[in-house]
Amino acid sequence: MKMGYTKHKRGLLYAAIFIVFFVYALLTLDPDFGWHLTAGQYFLRHGIPTTDIFTYTAPTFPWINHEWLSDIIVAGLYGIGSYWIVAVGYAALWTTGIWLVGKRVHPALVVTASAALLPFAGARTVALSVVSVALLIMLLQQKNQQWRLLLPLVFLIWANMHGSFLLGIALVAYCAYRER
Repeated sequence: MKMGYTKHKRGLLYAAIFIVFFVYALLTLDPDFGWHLTAGQYFLRHGIPTTDIFTYTAPTFPWINHEWLSDIIVAGLYGIGSYWIVAVGYAALWTTGIWLVGKRVHPALVVTASAALLPFAGARTVALSVVSVALLIMLLQQKNQQWRLLLPLVFLIWANMHGSFLLGIALVAYCAYRER
C-alpha cells in the first residue's frame, strides 16, 4: 500500500516540475528562439539549404546547420499551436530528462536538480541534450548489453538536434574504458 502512495507522490512531484518548467518557458524567451523558428519554417517549406541564406554578407558561404532537426520540430510545434505548444513540448523534455535520471533517487535530490536546471530552461534546444544524456545514462546502466544496439539510433537523432552529442560520445567512451 505504501508503494502506491510513494508512486502517487512522485507523480505529483513530476507534475509540479512540469508546471514550473512550463511557466518558466512562457515567461522567458531564449534569444535564439526566433532564429530557430524561422530556420525551421524555411526548412519545412524549402528544404535544408547548403549555403547560408540568413547572412546577407556571405550568401555563398557553405552552411552546416547541426540543429536542423530541432529547428523543424520547433516550427512544427509552433505551427500546431503557437508558442504555447512549444512551451508544453520543452517543459515535457526537461521533465522527462529529470524523470529518467531521478526516478531512483531521493525526491529532495530531484527538486534540487530541477532548481539547478531551471535557469537554463525554457524553449531551448539544450533540453534535447538533457533528455539525450538521461537516456544514455539509463542505457549505460542496463545489465543487458543489447542496449548497445540502440546507440547508433540515439546518436543519429541527437547529432541532428544539438551539437552536445559529443558529450554523449565522451560518456560512452568513459564507460567503455571503466569496463575494461
